[in-house]
Amino acid sequence: MAWWLRIDQKSDKEMVARAFSILRNRRCIEEERASLISRLGKDEYVAYFGGRLVDHDKDLDALSGRLAKKYPEQRKSMAVERLGGEK
Repeated sequence: MAWWLRIDQKSDKEMVARAFSILRNRRCIEEERASLISRLGKDEYVAYFGGRLVDHDKDLDALSGRLAKKYPEQRKSMAVERLGGEK
């Protein structure tokens, strides 16, 4: 039996595309985590979009504010994580 996903509405397609983008960006963070920690430190939050680091900061609120201004639409597809895990 074959499994497949039927997506009819534009909003559903956009939601699925955003979810896959977030997963790809999270994978990039995981692959580069050791290098990022050695370069930026464990207390840094990083934002990835399109498979690349677009911004980072120790202050999540400051980072979020910059991302909202600089990437108003793209930030919905970004992955933002603290390098050292949850605080």
